[in-house]
Amino acid sequence: MARRRDRPHTTEPAGPLAVIHLGSGAISLLVAEKLPSGEVRPLELLSRPVPLGADVFRHGMVGAEALERAIQILESHETTMREYGIAGDPARIVATNVLLEAQNHDLLLNRIQVAFGWQAEVLDDGEMTRLIYLTTRRLFDRQRALADKGTLVCHIGPGNTRTLFFEGGAVQDYHRYPLGLERTREQ
Repeated sequence: MARRRDRPHTTEPAGPLAVIHLGSGAISLLVAEKLPSGEVRPLELLSRPVPLGADVFRHGMVGAEALERAIQILESHETTMREYGIAGDPARIVATNVLLEAQNHDLLLNRIQVAFGWQAEVLDDGEMTRLIYLTTRRLFDRQRALADKGTLVCHIGPGNTRTLFFEGGAVQDYHRYPLGLERTREQ
């Protein structure tokens, strides 16, 4: 499993940044710029469909056709990055945790490494849960009344459903179920 490279702390690069997400049903490119205030302003979001999750849940692996389609999409995204003046690696490349269930997930990650020199980070269950937690905390910051009460957060993803129960703004209980929209449809 590929992990994000540890990069030495440097000053933020001037100009636009790119982030790529290899999702269950699409590969997306976000081009953004960091403003002097520290805020990040999106410039463009492109998303193109590819059935990675459907293949994984149907066959237990990413099929050759989906693999080739993913590389074509990444080539297109690389072209868009160059048009924005982004040279080299995207700031971050993350892949859905659904890929961890594919017998051949390393093949896709290796193809990306060989074709582009990019290291994709597969988001594991812990990271996915952390992202849901952070999103919920931002919601609580805007809606204090929710944070003060018992709140059940249910995230239904392509392969898994996660529930987090918050009380007083803190997580009191967590569960993950291998039941998601794509997994259910394909099985």
